[in-house]
Formats: sequence, structure tokens, C-alpha cells
Amino acid sequence: MEPSDEEIGAADCVLILTDHPEFDYRRVVEVARLVVDTRHATRGIAAPPGRVVTL
Repeated sequence: MEPSDEEIGAADCVLILTDHPEFDYRRVVEVARLVVDTRHATRGIAAPPGRVVTL
């Protein structure tokens, strides 16, 4: 089950550990305050500076 916009927005940080195709990462980037992406699942998604950290 995908988290709601409210749940994503309430989190201090969203951590992406596995790139699952069923998640809408564009929506996650739009709603989350900070995204740490260890799998480059957000590659190619426009984000404000500092919102997405890739490892």
C-alpha cells in the first residue's frame, strides 16, 4: 500500500532503499520535504535544490 500525501508530507525524510515500480516517485519528490535516494529511483525527476539527496 502506497503512503498518502499526508503521510509523506509529515515525514522528516523519505528514504528510498529499493526501487519498486509500484511507487510514484514523482509524487514522493513533490510532496516530501527531503528524499534520500539510494537506488537512483528519482533520476530525471525535477526537484527543488536540496530536496533529493542521492547516494
